[in-house]
Amino acid sequence: PYPMMNLLKELKMRGFGAVISSDCHDGRYLDIAFDTCADMLEECGFNGKHVLRNGKFEEIGLKE
Repeated sequence: PYPMMNLLKELKMRGFGAVISSDCHDGRYLDIAFDTCADMLEECGFNGKHVLRNGKFEEIGLKE
């Protein structure tokens, strides 16, 4: 996954949020590593991820 853990930790320290996304070209694998990414974010200190709803980003839990 990108970015690497050390960069994620730095981004968290600087107050950035996180979005989990995919660059998959086969719909069967669109969210294949999302759980792993959520675990990585949690390890780096993130409590949530941002999702786009109704044209606005909102923070939800990492496992939602």
